[in-house]
Amino acid sequence: MNLSGKWKNTLNSSVTIIANEDDGTLKGEYHTQVSSVNKPLPPVPFIGTWQKTYNGVLVSFSVQWKFEKNGQVKQSTTTWSGSGWDINPDKFETTWILTSFGSEENSWKNTTINKDIFTRL
Repeated sequence: MNLSGKWKNTLNSSVTIIANEDDGTLKGEYHTQVSSVNKPLPPVPFIGTWQKTYNGVLVSFSVQWKFEKNGQVKQSTTTWSGSGWDINPDKFETTWILTSFGSEENSWKNTTINKDIFTRL
């Protein structure tokens, strides 16, 4: 399974991946369609890793977000980790963790976990 190319997830965000076959690194751009501000965010670069398995790939990548909302700079990080299978090379599935910076007293609110499916464009 080759991860290089353009992909779209279940929330219509898109990602362009360049997978290095020699060292197992990933890089590219993530263009989100989901944000807490009422305007589109520009594409954000990401880095990650991947490895071939006997019947597919394991993949992980992270995006660091930084934007302004109501006059304040907001920062967060999302990391995706998942797998794809050779029998369906146009799809991979991930679990993502979004961690936002917030107050220490309410740190339990700072992390969101969910699933995502990416399909090749």
